[in-house]
Amino acid sequence: MQVKHEAQYQASPARVCEVLLSEELAQKRAAALGVTDYFFERKESGSLIQTVTRVSMPASVLPEQSRRMLSNGLEVTVESSSRSGAAAETIDLAVQVKGAPVSAAATITLAESSGAIANTDALINVSFQVRVPFLGAAIEKKAAEQIPSILANDAALVNSLL
Repeated sequence: MQVKHEAQYQASPARVCEVLLSEELAQKRAAALGVTDYFFERKESGSLIQTVTRVSMPASVLPEQSRRMLSNGLEVTVESSSRSGAAAETIDLAVQVKGAPVSAAATITLAESSGAIANTDALINVSFQVRVPFLGAAIEKKAAEQIPSILANDAALVNSLL
């Protein structure tokens, strides 16, 4: 399933990219999930920045309706890489979920807003698949309804660090 979302950030695209790929944001995201067990690694090579964030989520922090199906919890790994272009910064994300039949990827394109203040407009394209026989499409539809709210909350978290 594909979901597109727009967000606004209160800084330049380069600064937003820096925060999106920061350990400080990874810490805040983990704390927002109620998780203390996480791993973060950042590598830089010229203008390319790559990060890996791995979060272990015990079943106790998952929504109640998910706990029965995911009684062993989840291990989520997010690998990201940035690309700088003439008009925009782009971040590609690949999400691997151990413990659930889910795969996801996203691309975040950051471009300077046309207004007078140095702000950034973001276009976030999310692609995900739930591989559960007979129920996968229904679960995807339900999850797709939640993504805009999740991304809006995340944008607020990012803006708090800018």
